[in-house]
Amino acid sequence: MSGPTAVTSFSPALHRQLQVVSLVFAGTASVCVWDVLNNLQAEYRMLKKSKFGLASVAYIASRVGSLIYSLGILLFSTYPLQDCAASLHAFEAFYPIATTGSAYLFYARLRAVSGFNRAITFTFALLWLCVLGTSLLIPIVGKAASVNNVCLYTSSDDYSGAAGITILVYDTAVFLTISYQLVGNYGLDVDPTDSARGTACSWDRARWFISGKNLPAFSKTLLTEGQVYYMITVLVNVVAIALVYAPQDLASWHAVSIGGPSWGLSAKEKT
Repeated sequence: MSGPTAVTSFSPALHRQLQVVSLVFAGTASVCVWDVLNNLQAEYRMLKKSKFGLASVAYIASRVGSLIYSLGILLFSTYPLQDCAASLHAFEAFYPIATTGSAYLFYARLRAVSGFNRAITFTFALLWLCVLGTSLLIPIVGKAASVNNVCLYTSSDDYSGAAGITILVYDTAVFLTISYQLVGNYGLDVDPTDSARGTACSWDRARWFISGKNLPAFSKTLLTEGQVYYMITVLVNVVAIALVYAPQDLASWHAVSIGGPSWGLSAKEKT
């Protein structure tokens, strides 16, 4: 998308779309608040018992960042703020905090599953830095305007979609690598008469990759939860990226409304 869209009044169609977007934000913020309150005691015990390190910092940043981002964008879309542009930049400043914190949790999981393999650690550290760099664009490129005392997200530059693309590539690479590590370590040892795990047919490999057959309970849980998270985020991010580059007046607004739920869920699903 190029340049902000000039809007001086609300047409009936625009008003309906803004109502839908506001409802999406309200739903996302409600889920985030409920999730935080519902799990607050358990998460406090978890953080208290675990060794406080980068993973703990990333978890807190991800949870707090996604909560404040969701509440902030809800406030932006429903309350007559004095300075819409400054408010948007302030609220979207929590986007890189939430996304990079969530991405680091996935990175920490990957390192543990891979046995802290140096090549994997280095490669995905670079990918994580790419996520950080592109996420920092979001608070910068968004544009907002006030119309009839209502803040309106007007547009963003074309390269704002880089954040969604980078996160999609990162999540895909991490998910496939973790799944391969899990299935490679356990899932291929299914026939005691085989002297080499590489003799299994391609169909069996695909089936084990999807079902987690023969994996230990903990590893199978990691695999299946990762699959659920990946399917949700891929669908959401693909739609959001498409809307960022779609030639529509409210495409950017729609992309934010689609992406919000994904960012809100990220912190919880990647632990």
